[in-house]
Amino acid sequence: MAATPSVNTFAQTLRFLTIALMASLLVILAAIAAILAQNGGEPTGSVRIWTLLVVLVAAVCLIAALQRFGFRYQPIAPGTPEADARLSSAVQLQVTTLLRFAIAEAIALVAIVVGFVVSSGGLYPVLLGVAISEVVMFSVMWPRESLISRVQTSLERDGGLSFLREALDSPPPTRRPGSA
Repeated sequence: MAATPSVNTFAQTLRFLTIALMASLLVILAAIAAILAQNGGEPTGSVRIWTLLVVLVAAVCLIAALQRFGFRYQPIAPGTPEADARLSSAVQLQVTTLLRFAIAEAIALVAIVVGFVVSSGGLYPVLLGVAISEVVMFSVMWPRESLISRVQTSLERDGGLSFLREALDSPPPTRRPGSA
């Protein structure tokens, strides 16, 4: 009897994507730390408070942008066939997850720029920015119940059914035949 190949669900794929993107930022942190150490400066020298403040201000601004733009969904119209609603819901969740990642990662990118601007203590703003980015990424990307409920509410705000939970329990969305 042949074993049935296991198929990952869309929810599992989103979890894996989140872990991979968060881990990539840690790899970048290790590389930046090595570069700062070889750059002739003192990466762990005395920290300048303004560098930390720049990172914190950037984080607040980017988190506000994330809340404003990272959760925009086109509602599912009432009467939309289930297959179309599932596909639309899954694709919208996928796209906004990547948008939220990009905005959250921008916090770390600002911190990296700040880390290279100073000659002493450049590692501290980078560490702060990466730490904030990691926390933000986990809180806005991990497909947990509260996030899924928020997305489903937004998708169904005009009275259509999103079938988002069914989409999450199915294989990841693929392109329709003939679509570019």
